Amino acid sequence: CFPSLRFLLSKPGDLIKICGPNNHWAVYIGNGFVVHFGAPSKGPQFSSASSSSGEVDGIVKKEKIQHVAGEYSWRVNNSYDEEYKPVSPDEIVKKACSLVGVSLTYHLTKYNSEHFATEMRYGKTESRLVGHHQNELYLDFIGQV
Repeated sequence: CFPSLRFLLSKPGDLIKICGPNNHWAVYIGNGFVVHFGAPSKGPQFSSASSSSGEVDGIVKKEKIQHVAGEYSWRVNNSYDEEYKPVSPDEIVKKACSLVGVSLTYHLTKYNSEHFATEMRYGKTESRLVGHHQNELYLDFIGQV
């Protein structure tokens, strides 16, 4: 899929999964922009937490998807729609945008970018990554400290 084609297929309110060393999730709000949540990073991309407790101050940002994804591939992933009814696209975008600039506590297994994105779309925090790979995440996290 070419990036321009992905933009045509992405609709406001869609969840975007960025496939990199640490998967990252965002909410597509239109015109190539996403709102996403994560631990502060030194570079243009997202970062995972690196404190011994797993908790750091995170920030909600509005950025171009190309800036957030960098060299990594991304796709629309609304797979939780099978389990939960999404709120309206307008509500998703409004809620996500209202949190831009807000500092929240980021925790690798308790509240990460996937939890944030699913909370915006469904009103519930979910993370399959944590549920299925919690031990791997913990070991990966410990290796980063």
